[in-house]
Amino acid sequence: EFETLQEELELLESYCTIQELRFDDSFSFEVEVPEELMHCLIPKLMLQPLVENAIIHGLEGVDDGLVKVTAQRVNEDLEIHVIDNGHGIEDTLIQMVKKHDGALQAGHLGFTNVDSIIRLNYGPAYGLDIARLPEGGTDVVLRLPYQKA
Repeated sequence: EFETLQEELELLESYCTIQELRFDDSFSFEVEVPEELMHCLIPKLMLQPLVENAIIHGLEGVDDGLVKVTAQRVNEDLEIHVIDNGHGIEDTLIQMVKKHDGALQAGHLGFTNVDSIIRLNYGPAYGLDIARLPEGGTDVVLRLPYQKA
């Protein structure tokens, strides 16, 4: 099933409110998405596993953590970024995600499932990309075709 980006972000706000309580307010959650992208269609529950990974793995032991979701239209695509200011992802995991091979990503089901669902729905030009940021942290990019509801 599909939903609008706005609906997905509302779900994420609720999820992060619970997680902020669970982790004693050791992180904050921000959204910077232009209003014109809020009505884009995306598969349901694509962002929650990425945000969960950022909170649990990326921000582990970080006192003033930040998870930020941004989105932009790039030509005929929609790019959604889940960025954290944590430790930064390991090179081995970056390479596994870039290969788009679910078998190689055993133990990282969130990345595997999100990437697989996107690629099954839209083809091999779409899916996840991931990078460690120079200043620390990780940027996970979800690339989909731009589709309005």
